[in-house]
Amino acid sequence: MASPRLDKLPDELIVELARYLWLGDMSHLARVNRWLYQILDPILYLMDAKPYNQYALFWAAKHNLLTVAERALRAGTPVQPHSGVPSPLRPFGRILTGQELKAATKFSNFSRRTTPLDIVAGAGHCAIAALLLRDPRLIRSFDVELAIHSAAANDREEMVDMLLWHVEQVHKECMSHMIGCSFTGAGLHQSVAVLKLLVENGTRLAFISRERYSLYQMNYAGTGHDELWDLFSSIRPLELVPDHRIQRQDLRSNLTARVTGKGSRGIVELVETFTRLGFDWMCKGELAWMLRMALRRQRSPHGALTQLLV
Repeated sequence: MASPRLDKLPDELIVELARYLWLGDMSHLARVNRWLYQILDPILYLMDAKPYNQYALFWAAKHNLLTVAERALRAGTPVQPHSGVPSPLRPFGRILTGQELKAATKFSNFSRRTTPLDIVAGAGHCAIAALLLRDPRLIRSFDVELAIHSAAANDREEMVDMLLWHVEQVHKECMSHMIGCSFTGAGLHQSVAVLKLLVENGTRLAFISRERYSLYQMNYAGTGHDELWDLFSSIRPLELVPDHRIQRQDLRSNLTARVTGKGSRGIVELVETFTRLGFDWMCKGELAWMLRMALRRQRSPHGALTQLLV
């Protein structure tokens, strides 16, 4: 007696059998023929939506797969995952190696849990970010903050703009903090496009205090980023902090910052500005230290520096 054909079995029996298979095995079966695919494919997403599985949305976020993200959300996958490290069994064929799983879930050197929104923000996948932000299951402001930091650190100005617009609409009370987070992420990584986006928007720039703005401005001069010094100076001239003790502390913080640029003109102009504004720098020598640091750089205008040091 011939065995019954697989496609003659009731759909309910196929579904029951699939419950005992790993997601990779289910996916392999689903690719055998269209009939099995139509039965099993929806189950892949339903199973993936369970706590601590949730790989489909992470996979879609990494690879910019909008349709996969839409299906995962429709199947019930939460926008805010239960776990920062999803199951290594993804719903498209095989078990990931340890190295692949680490690469798929570690998208930032910022020590915290990774989310799909964080992944798409750092990668600049705007369509999936918009999909996640529109989800009726509200995303916490903390998750948006992490995403803003990732986007700013990776110089994704369009993404930063989208996330800040979302904050303005949904978490307006957090706007000042989120703007500061954008400045921090962009500043740490010298993300020129994001910084330009922030400082050229007067409404958003208003959330940054003059003291903090000046601190960023001095930092870019001290770390050799003349283009950022020029950008900040063109928007708002450098201002002194009334308390010279605090001013010296700010200068010292710049002296200990890691020099990542090759410029020295910003340092010279910073010293000239401080001298013109009446800052008494000779007694402590913070600015003299900055000038000597500039002298050690290849492109330093030695004549101007030497004259200032005399």
